[in-house]
Amino acid sequence: MNATSSTFSREAPPSRPARARLYPNVSCVTFVPDGTVSLKELDYFDVSPEEYSDGTLTGAKLAWEALATSADVGGPAVMESIIKAAAAVIAQPSAPGHSRVGAAVGFLGAVESVLYDAACNGRIHSVLAEEIAGYEESRQADLDDLRAQNKAFMASMTPVTAKPVGRSRRAAY
Repeated sequence: MNATSSTFSREAPPSRPARARLYPNVSCVTFVPDGTVSLKELDYFDVSPEEYSDGTLTGAKLAWEALATSADVGGPAVMESIIKAAAAVIAQPSAPGHSRVGAAVGFLGAVESVLYDAACNGRIHSVLAEEIAGYEESRQADLDDLRAQNKAFMASMTPVTAKPVGRSRRAAY
């Protein structure tokens, strides 16, 4: 309660540094500009706390922004980062009232719907086949590199001047 009135008064939240959008069309990816080329305090899910139902609408709108412009803003890596950040928000304990959980649920629910729709329309099979082939090629390249490293290591362990040890030709009488 306020000392001069009977109404509840919240203290002002601590001020945050001014944030800017990293991508003009995606409002949830922000950073603190510090006058250099580097990004400071990058946040992939920068949303204000809201009531749960209002937050779910905000999250669905964020999914629209991110998916509509994902090809223009760094592709799958940016979407992956936003999804991970939203999942982290859901994983954090929150008190009733205003929080960011509704936005995270709305965002992930909208992305889930897009994936489901893609699966139902058949495009997802070719995309997943390409993704799996890419992982297989990457794994094979990693195995080839590991085999080459092991071969080089084994070669380095063999002394260059040593002659192979063999049996003597003299017979033991």
